[in-house]
Amino acid sequence: MKTIGTLLAGIALTALPLHGQVVRHPDQHLRYNVALADGDIDKITSISVHLVTNAPATPDKPGAVGQFGGNCQKSSDPKVWSCDVTIPKNVADGDYRLAEIDMGTAQFGKSYNGDFHVPLVPIQNSNTFTPPSKVTVTEQP
Repeated sequence: MKTIGTLLAGIALTALPLHGQVVRHPDQHLRYNVALADGDIDKITSISVHLVTNAPATPDKPGAVGQFGGNCQKSSDPKVWSCDVTIPKNVADGDYRLAEIDMGTAQFGKSYNGDFHVPLVPIQNSNTFTPPSKVTVTEQP
């Protein structure tokens, strides 16, 4: 029996629109199309995309996330899935690359990592938080 992993020979990914060097911000949307080349496409029940940055964390955004993603929806063409990803409010500044596409059937799943040939997404988050420099705790009776 053939599995989704052995049948998918290729995935084409396009960004809509091409983001180039347009700086993005929290709550904005990133849109992608995931096109499947072959395999048991009719068995796929879910696809998700994941973006990541290698930028270091900054002191003004403690706990900020350097990765996020979203789910995709099947379009009228069974070979094409449309993805609409909202940039989270707690995202770190950085250039984000599309790092992974995950897909699954009712029984199996497959992850694809690599260069999907879509532009980096520069993200700037103006939200900041300066934590207290000292915290004191005292026991109460």
